[in-house]
Amino acid sequence: MNARHATPFTRLLIITVLGCSWFALSVYASEKTQKQGELKALQERIGSLKQAIDVKEDSKSQYTKQLKNIESNFANISRKVRGSKKKIGNKRAEIKKLKKSRSKQQRQLLQENDILAQQIYTAFTLGKQEKLKLLLSPAIPLDFQATKAA
Repeated sequence: MNARHATPFTRLLIITVLGCSWFALSVYASEKTQKQGELKALQERIGSLKQAIDVKEDSKSQYTKQLKNIESNFANISRKVRGSKKKIGNKRAEIKKLKKSRSKQQRQLLQENDILAQQIYTAFTLGKQEKLKLLLSPAIPLDFQATKAA
């Protein structure tokens, strides 16, 4: 059938079909354009999020390095503290030994002072002035004790 010989109804029908097709195509094109816009917006959003993730990953990497440095420093400090505590313990033990030795020497000195006081008293009371002079002189006291024992 030729378009010139078509009936008005057929022409109307063809125009309606063509109009609906054109409308459907324009709606489809509009939806396609809208969907492309949405897709583009989503792609931009994804790009922004990827950049944000990259920045956060860089920050995380830096924080991880800082944490490792802090942990390393902490381990070094802990090692030094343990060493210092050990040294302190050794020094305390040494101080304890020195105090014990000092106490022993003080007791010996007191005993020697008592002996010396007794010798001075005995020398004075017996009138042995010469031995007292000898005792108080800078001469070696062992000579005095040897003469007293004799």
